[in-house]
Amino acid sequence: MTTLIWQPDLAIAAARAAGLEVGAVDIEILPRPHKQPGRLPVGKMAVYLFSSAWQVLKIGKAGPNSHARFSSHHYAPGRAMSTLAGKIIADREWPGGPRPDPGYIGEWIKRNCDRVNLLLDSGLGTAAMTSLEEWLIRELRPRYEGTA
Repeated sequence: MTTLIWQPDLAIAAARAAGLEVGAVDIEILPRPHKQPGRLPVGKMAVYLFSSAWQVLKIGKAGPNSHARFSSHHYAPGRAMSTLAGKIIADREWPGGPRPDPGYIGEWIKRNCDRVNLLLDSGLGTAAMTSLEEWLIRELRPRYEGTA
């Protein structure tokens, strides 16, 4: 199964909009169902996005020391309300059928969402990461906007 919204041209446009060389962004596509990612690679930072069958749900970023934010926080409802799990649980207008049970939300995300990780060398600086994230938010309009 291919990712719903992700296309190679989007990666090129996002990199250019962030002032980066096209080759500066490594793309990791985790189509649904996907495994929870491991730790953020050493020396890397990331912009990531989750999409369902009907829309982009969340775009976020993780700096080079934000391993938990990258790998696990979005799959657990108790971490923070800004995570994908927290946003889905709090969504009073959830469009995806019955709202997933909080105890099952991490599994629901892995089974029903594509995830795309855009990995950058941490030496590029957080401004490049933030610029990439902001451009993707403007372009893709996720249901749960935000930087967390």
